[in-house]
Amino acid sequence: MGAETLKDLETTDLNMVTVNKERQKLNREGKFLPPRDVVELRRKRGGEVKQYMIGG
Repeated sequence: MGAETLKDLETTDLNMVTVNKERQKLNREGKFLPPRDVVELRRKRGGEVKQYMIGG
């Protein structure tokens, strides 16, 4: 789309909703997946947040 940072959006006709919808579409298609270590870290953090929220 031509924008590499949020600052770049100010100079284009795109808005955050458009960018987010395109990003979601790419995620559904499985393109540009994060590295495995990042996925594992996110899964671990999610579990830690869940444990914190339930008080355990």
